[in-house]
Parts: sequence; structure tokens; C-alpha cells
Amino acid sequence: MPEKIKKFLIQNKTSFSRSTVTSFIAGIVDFGSLYLMVEYLSVFYVTATALAAFFGAIVNFTLNRFWAFDHGGAKLNTQAFKYGIVSAGSLALNTLFVYLLTDYLHIAYMVSKLVTSFIVSITWNYFLQRYYVFTKPARSS
Repeated sequence: MPEKIKKFLIQNKTSFSRSTVTSFIAGIVDFGSLYLMVEYLSVFYVTATALAAFFGAIVNFTLNRFWAFDHGGAKLNTQAFKYGIVSAGSLALNTLFVYLLTDYLHIAYMVSKLVTSFIVSITWNYFLQRYYVFTKPARSS
């Protein structure tokens, strides 16, 4: 394994592990909300996907800020704004791909959601949260 990759993995082990746990918890909120809205409240699955992602995002931001990543004294409103940008992109990707997989490939909406969530989580959410949202503010001299 190249030395740069090994160093990266060692330095980010704790935040990645904790982020994985927070994503799992947020995922339970997300998937649970989606299932309840579609199956019990008869909400259209595309609408429910967006709403459930929003509920999961609130849980994820809170856990990431106070546990998974060191917020380093960054202002809550600054991080919340940045998280909102990342989360909006995540919500759009999740909603789009759940719709495409379900309507065009005829995959069950919960399977579409699972596949999409996994891919978006590892390719979009973690890196943007770690290196954009929850970065430590620059110290002034």
C-alpha cells in the first residue's frame, strides 16, 4: 500500500469510524422515516425519500459535530450552513437515483434507497463533511 494512503488512513481512522457510526444511526432515522411515510402515511416515495433524508441529515449533523469530528471551536451557524450545502447535494443525489432506479430499472424503492445511500455516503458525504464542513478554523496570528 502506498505510504500516502497508509498515512491518510491512520490519521483519519477515528473520524471515519465515528462517522460510520453516525451515518448508521442517521440511516436508521432516514430509512425508518421513509418506510413509515410510504407504508403507513401513503406519502409518494420520491417525496418521502427527500423528507426522510432531511430527518437523517439533522441527526447526522448533530452527531458529527459533537462526536465524530472535532468541531475545533468553529461556529455552529457556519458549520450548519456548510452542512446544509453538502446535505442539499446529498438529498438531490439520493432523491434522483432512488427515482431512477425505482421507476426505470423497476427496483423496489427500499433497495434503491439502500444502494443509493451507500454510494452517496462514501463518495460524497464523508469527504465533504470531513474536509469542508468540519474543518478546524484557521488560527489568527
